Amino acid sequence: MDILIQYFLKKNTIYRTLFNSIITKRLHSLRGRVLDIGAGDATYEKIIKNNDVSYFKTDYMSSDSIDFVVDFNKTFPIKDNDFDSVLLFNSIYIAESPQFVIDECYRILKRGGEDVYYI
Repeated sequence: MDILIQYFLKKNTIYRTLFNSIITKRLHSLRGRVLDIGAGDATYEKIIKNNDVSYFKTDYMSSDSIDFVVDFNKTFPIKDNDFDSVLLFNSIYIAESPQFVIDECYRILKRGGEDVYYI
């Protein structure tokens, strides 16, 4: 019932409402250094900031709110094994090689880290 109330109050699509509900539950478990790749307006920052995390954002264009500028077709300017969690939502479709992007996410993720993808 809670999902239906969210749907009607926010006027999102049913799909978006369900997605947000599932992702919100998953994001509450994240800890440590979290990198949101292709963060855009940082939709999930408020959810994650409630946890014990340091939240970092990437996008393809520089702005005051972006921590790393990332080109999906080049090596990310981020050290190996640097993040406890990597988020990648709704952005991999712009990559020439989606596998390259996944490989880069794996490279910057700490051993035993958690990656959360939505493609």
